[in-house]
Amino acid sequence: MEQRSLNQVIKVIKQRRNELGYSQSYLAGKIDMSQNGYSNIESGQTALTVDRLISLCSALNLSPAHLLVGQERRVTDMSKLFYQSTEPMWMFDPASLRFLEVNEAATHHYGFTHADFMTMTICGHQTKRGYPIAEGQGERTSRRHYLRTTDQALGP
Repeated sequence: MEQRSLNQVIKVIKQRRNELGYSQSYLAGKIDMSQNGYSNIESGQTALTVDRLISLCSALNLSPAHLLVGQERRVTDMSKLFYQSTEPMWMFDPASLRFLEVNEAATHHYGFTHADFMTMTICGHQTKRGYPIAEGQGERTSRRHYLRTTDQALGP
């Protein structure tokens, strides 16, 4: 994947600042910098340091990956895959096996509300119709497909 040029990075920063309705002065204050100093970064007259880049990412609610190589869209697409899927899916904590999130298809399929799921673990529960939600004590069964992230899995 190709990295963005410095000019492209600055363009994304300026675009995000405008999307949020931040003035240069307001954003400069959020990153503990003078308005003139920030203006010089945005115009390319002053170098953008790594520390400033990280501060800007935080202030603009952008990930460094998105800013440097445009990775944010993939995260958004994965979120849509999860929430808009017609297949029941959930995320759970592998240590406690507690549900962290479920999609709407899971609430319809299993008959529990979102709030109900947030009080449950993936083991030992049945749907309101009597079908098991998950088999085994957190085992990844061959009938289930999981999308692994750092510490979470999507299923069923």
